[in-house]
Amino acid sequence: MPTKIVVIDGKPYAQINSLTNSVYSVIYSPITFADVNTHWAKEAVNDMGSRLVIDGSGEGSFEPGRDITRAEFADDYHKGTRGHAARYREGYFQGCNQGQLVL
Repeated sequence: MPTKIVVIDGKPYAQINSLTNSVYSVIYSPITFADVNTHWAKEAVNDMGSRLVIDGSGEGSFEPGRDITRAEFADDYHKGTRGHAARYREGYFQGCNQGQLVL
C-alpha cells in the first residue's frame, strides 16, 4: 500500500493510503545497493529496494547499467503497483510466458 512516514511530536508514524478498511503490518526493511553509491538514481533505487519493488541482481548489487528482460520489467511493474495494474494474462506482455513471472 502507498505509505508515507510522517513525524508528529518527534515520533514517526506510517500513514497508509487505502481505499478499503483492512488490517496492515508495517515492515522496516532498509536496503542499499553498493554499486549505486555514486549513481544519479541512488535514492530511488534504494527506496524501491527497501519497498521490495526491485530485487537487484544479487549479493547486494543492482547493476544500474544492465538491460532487463520484459519479464523482469513486468514483475517489477506489478510489484510497484501492488497488483492494481492490469492483471497479467498469457500474451499480455509480448515475448513473456506466464511461467516467467513471479507474481
